[in-house]
Amino acid sequence: AEYLERLRQREAELVKTLEKVEREHEARVAQLHEQGLASVAERERSFETACADERARLQKLAVKEQELQQRVAEMQRLVAADGPDAFVKLLVGGQPFETTTGCITQFPHSVLATLWHNCRQSEDPEGPVRVNGDPSLFHLILEYLRCPDKLPIVADAWQLQWLERQGEYYCFNELGQLCRDANKRLDTFKVMQMLNGQKNLSGMNMERLELCDIDFRGATMYRSRLDEANLSHALLSGENTNLVHASFCSCRAVQANFGEACLQVANFGGAVLTNAVFQRADAHKASFIAADAEKGTFDYSTLVDAKFGDAKLSGASFVQVVGEKADFSDSTLIDTKFGGAKLAGASFPRAVAELADFSNAQLTNAKLGGAKLSGASFIGA
Repeated sequence: AEYLERLRQREAELVKTLEKVEREHEARVAQLHEQGLASVAERERSFETACADERARLQKLAVKEQELQQRVAEMQRLVAADGPDAFVKLLVGGQPFETTTGCITQFPHSVLATLWHNCRQSEDPEGPVRVNGDPSLFHLILEYLRCPDKLPIVADAWQLQWLERQGEYYCFNELGQLCRDANKRLDTFKVMQMLNGQKNLSGMNMERLELCDIDFRGATMYRSRLDEANLSHALLSGENTNLVHASFCSCRAVQANFGEACLQVANFGGAVLTNAVFQRADAHKASFIAADAEKGTFDYSTLVDAKFGDAKLSGASFVQVVGEKADFSDSTLIDTKFGGAKLAGASFPRAVAELADFSNAQLTNAKLGGAKLSGASFIGA
């Protein structure tokens, strides 16, 4: 009887405890529901506010665009009334120049066209257009307005830099691009001159240059910047080619040859390296993150601590590489060859390595969790 009484008391306590837990749970659910509603309402208010701000911004842009269109239409009417060959006098920094209405209004949104339009509608429409600018090479600006599809002839790189800067000042965007393209050609010529001399290009900025088919073998390019440059078919091979700490981010180096080069800590992030050769190169701690190196050749190279995260490496060959602790996270390694490679401690999480060949590879402590290895070969590994 005492035992049954204790059981009844225990059951009553459990029922009370359960009722308390249920009440707390219901209260918590109600609280979370209220918080969720409040959060949704707050997000809706924020979204509505952002939409209102965006509508206001677009409305301002529309008004500004309408004003610009009206000004351009009025400008075209004035040009038609005067005739495109009518002469226009300018005072640039106090020095007189002449051009025609057709030339000065060649780019209706430019500073010069706006100044002419304002002068034409002023109390002295026949007076000179006053320009607060540098008159030293202003004739180059007028020459560009006469032939806007061609770069004016300049004597040296200084004049080209002046023209680019003034083009930006007067809002001639196309002129700035023409100058930058010409600057690339000048810089490429300078690179060629240096390669024919001591071949010391350390620290040099060669970004966005056209350097395809150029022979860099034996050059010292320590900490050089070649980001976005075109190095397709270029020769950067040889143990005497120093590319340590060089930056090749987003460059295009299709079928370029880096074989046996010193590439420690070099950065190839986002580069296009299709069919490129890195055979026997020393790329210790080099970065190939997000690079496209499909069908590239890395055989016998040193890739200790190298980073290949999110890289496209399908069909590439890493035969006999020394790649301890290399990181291949999220990379695409379909039909990639790692035969005999030393990959102790290497990381392959989430890599797509279907049909990859790891035959006879050393994979001690390698991380393969989450990798797709369908059809991959590990014979003798």
